[in-house]
Amino acid sequence: MVFNRSCESLNPIVSVIVPCYNCESSVTLTLESLERQKFKQFELILINDGSTDGTDRVLSNYIKQSLLDIVYINQKNGGVSVARNNGIDVARGRYIVFLDADDIFHEDFISVLFTNISESGRDVAYCILTRNPDAHWRKELQYETIKKDVLEIMAQFMYRRAPLSFFTFIYSRSIVVSNEIRFPVGIKYGEDQEFLWKYLTHVKSGVFINAPLYGYLDNPTSVMRNINWSRTDAIKASENVGKYLLSNGSPFADEFKRYMTARIILQILKHYASAERHDLFNRLEGEYDTVKLVKELVSSGKSLQVKISALIYITCPKMFYHGIVFLAKPRKMLRRVSYEN
Repeated sequence: MVFNRSCESLNPIVSVIVPCYNCESSVTLTLESLERQKFKQFELILINDGSTDGTDRVLSNYIKQSLLDIVYINQKNGGVSVARNNGIDVARGRYIVFLDADDIFHEDFISVLFTNISESGRDVAYCILTRNPDAHWRKELQYETIKKDVLEIMAQFMYRRAPLSFFTFIYSRSIVVSNEIRFPVGIKYGEDQEFLWKYLTHVKSGVFINAPLYGYLDNPTSVMRNINWSRTDAIKASENVGKYLLSNGSPFADEFKRYMTARIILQILKHYASAERHDLFNRLEGEYDTVKLVKELVSSGKSLQVKISALIYITCPKMFYHGIVFLAKPRKMLRRVSYEN
């Protein structure tokens, strides 16, 4: 692993951790969004995770011309969890935020989150995510802040009462370090959710910023578009979180156990059906008692849409599968036209 720091003299308040893997075509937009940040007292930690394309060249050229305080880690490929963990290990900021190399920050992202977590004296601050930043960010930024206790935050995140993500949170480095919170190695899906849930286990309260400050860009080559058996890693991550909540005496442990694994299984079944991967759909049903688990969503789910989906599945899995296939076809056509143009 090669480690370089561009600026030893600065004392960053926030550390921005960006893992990079084969992202030469997307990372420039990501880096430009960091150059535009109104808040300047941050360090940028770039981790090149053994890229085989021109990522190293793009990052090296950027570092030469940027005035930001940059840490560059060039490592053998170890996966996103290893990359983020290495970023945490070298971070100097009081707070940490994460950004993917195919996404972007609103110019006020760091400023608004830092101001709210530091001035409120709370343990976390978080905003919402947008999949259409071009449309949302044309207007002048207006938002409201809502103080929440940790059980409210957990419920909001679990039941997706707003478009939230692991990326839309700012984390206290002292909480991360003192509780030895790291990303699980060997899990390709759900590793970020596991990190966030473990962090929230040690939080008392936070501030919700009702504004779309994180831009999720639709990348057809993203790992999230790969439909394979590794998707079930998210189930393992959920089970890990359930055990962690229980062992740390979280009052949210029972509610999480009743709902979360079942919700993830239903979501994976949808992914497999939308990709017409009947082999993976059947394998998931064979390895987990999916009908029994998904039944929990009919009684414990908060979303009517989730309850209806769960009810259709437990009534007739075959009808559920073909219904998702039918609904997915128009979206696939739209994506194909978009990518080809």
